[in-house]
Amino acid sequence: PETLTYSLTPTGTTTTGTSTGGGTVSVNAATGAYTYTPTTAQRQAATTGTQDTFTVTASNGVHSTTETVTVPVRPVQETTVSAAPITVGTSPVAVAVSPYGTTAYIVNRGSNTVSVTNTATNTVTAIIPVGVRPTGIALSPDGTTAYVADQGSGSVSVINTATNAVNTFTVGMGSFGVAVSPDGTALYVTNRGLGTVSVINTATDAVTATIHVGTLPEGITLSSDGATAYVA
Repeated sequence: PETLTYSLTPTGTTTTGTSTGGGTVSVNAATGAYTYTPTTAQRQAATTGTQDTFTVTASNGVHSTTETVTVPVRPVQETTVSAAPITVGTSPVAVAVSPYGTTAYIVNRGSNTVSVTNTATNTVTAIIPVGVRPTGIALSPDGTTAYVADQGSGSVSVINTATNAVNTFTVGMGSFGVAVSPDGTALYVTNRGLGTVSVINTATDAVTATIHVGTLPEGITLSSDGATAYVA
């Protein structure tokens, strides 16, 4: 029997190549069957009816034949997920989830509380009173402590997540955002009214430094190694 060889256009070797639109094409040298894979960009841009093309040339060394192949490009399928809302407090503004994903802590700015929610059942298991107009929340890396920034009272509410007991200490005017260092030893709190960030020793709840930043700071996050804080 004669042996056929294959080449692809626009570009390609005897087994692999690229389509006109940039997709990947491979040809089975034994059977001539092809596999076409569009790029992610092609699928994101595609609509119903979008197509791509490539050309295959088969040759036995004496004769050759060329065929242009048209293939559909399927659009990315969006998945809509619906869920029943969970009733918590007034004006929920921030949420933090425990390290194992079993519990969500929701800050209710309008009712000065934190709702503790079981994520398996989507039920509120506890309502914890905190300071005035709470805005931000962060959990310690081990999930044993939740830190809530109380903007209206310029304080931080420290919640023991095992007992839901609360301890409160004062930071700066308009405490807004909170972030915990990766090792859990330091807490960073933005003070919107002062243009500062308070650095707190989590073992003693004492402010160890005050850093001046821009006007009206709100959000804050730390780099993965804790060496840099980014303040919005």
